[in-house]
Amino acid sequence: MNNSATTSGAVVSSPVRYDFSVQKLSNNLVRGIFWVTFVFFVLSTPTQWLTSWFGWENGDKIAEWMYNGFGCHPTRIFLEPWTIVTYMFMHGGLLHFGMNMVMLFVFYKYAREFFPNKTWLIVYFGSGVAAGLLFAALNQSAETVMVGASGGIMGLWGAAIAARIRYLRVPEDEQPWQCEMSLKKMLVFLVLQFATEFLIANVGHSAHLGGMLAGLAIGALLPLAQQPRVVASRIGFLVNKVEMVIVDGKSMVRSLEVTPDSAFNPERDFVAVENDTVDFR
Repeated sequence: MNNSATTSGAVVSSPVRYDFSVQKLSNNLVRGIFWVTFVFFVLSTPTQWLTSWFGWENGDKIAEWMYNGFGCHPTRIFLEPWTIVTYMFMHGGLLHFGMNMVMLFVFYKYAREFFPNKTWLIVYFGSGVAAGLLFAALNQSAETVMVGASGGIMGLWGAAIAARIRYLRVPEDEQPWQCEMSLKKMLVFLVLQFATEFLIANVGHSAHLGGMLAGLAIGALLPLAQQPRVVASRIGFLVNKVEMVIVDGKSMVRSLEVTPDSAFNPERDFVAVENDTVDFR
């Protein structure tokens, strides 16, 4: 277990509230991914509408340039290595774009809770690259192009499953409380995902599988976040007010309010929030 404490100094006789809610963390990175994906989508799909609806020939030319330059072509992947990442920002239509962005936000929230700091980005892009490589390896004879963020999203899903499995070995009071999706629900939805996607045309099944397997592997190796806890320099000088929440039948701490007593000396005493992580061992 690796300990990395961050401290928040308390003010004498004033209550200090520690909110462990993941929702308070910044969403700027996932918003950035969304807007980059949105720009790629606008240049590759609505431009085709301009050609079909209004006869603007340059619309099709722009879309063709986007798919050729940024989509993942199995036979050209080593000649155009940047496409192993840029294909994740490309999408084949409005429904494809919309569904993937919704799923990205859903599973990003879980990964952000399970894996500290910004390590969910390693899961997302690492799984996306693995998905592209597996798709390319299995489709070397096909003149096709793969686009979409599904591989990275499946990776976030797989990493969340790996985290839930690893948490089985972590004491209940040290597990993050925020995620309402249990391991059982994740596995049920995963089975439904793979069962229903065969009913949809033009789905890169191998890419989904590659992203999922990569997410499971990365999620098994990355440090895991634990439930933050308040520590103090001595016992007995705090009056605690605790807000609990029950998730999947387990009681977790949502927030904690501490009030130093009259004996609290800021030159000698301290109150701190400790954020532990669990390594892959």
